[in-house]
Amino acid sequence: MTSIIIPDSVTSIGGEAFSYCESLTSIIIENPDCIIYDCEDTISNNTIVYSYEFEGTTYEASRYVFNGVIYGYEGSTAQAYAKKYGIKFMALLSIVKQPKDVCAANGETASVTVKATGEGLTYKWYYKEEDAAEFTYTSSFTGAMYFITMNGAYDGTQLYCVITDMFGNTVKTNTVTLSIK
Repeated sequence: MTSIIIPDSVTSIGGEAFSYCESLTSIIIENPDCIIYDCEDTISNNTIVYSYEFEGTTYEASRYVFNGVIYGYEGSTAQAYAKKYGIKFMALLSIVKQPKDVCAANGETASVTVKATGEGLTYKWYYKEEDAAEFTYTSSFTGAMYFITMNGAYDGTQLYCVITDMFGNTVKTNTVTLSIK
């Protein structure tokens, strides 16, 4: 087994749960509050041997390490565990700041932004003019911001964004409305 997903329903990971799992290179912890037993061998795939000196005598010791990646949410216990034990951490896809309705004067630029965490993010914006039946994808905007110079044609236009990470996970933002002051 090279990777494992710990679902959101798991509330704790016990000591040595993934101790010395040599093939394990990635672990995804979906519960941001999952209690992870606080020991370096709870999640490990290797040991390193090192020497130290004490009162003139040289000793050898070993410690557990994880030469892989822990995936979790920003601010999660997974991130704290990874930081404490020097493990590479990568954030899972999450919307940190939803876009908001925008009101701009005729001729002004209206901009809508979204803030998300995750790896390899792509953004797809969809719009629906006030009288349209369905939303249309626009390839003009590929980042976290959508902007347009307001005029009467855009009054009442609705927007949302679909964000995809490098694993193919997607999240959809709230729908917001553009209006003229």
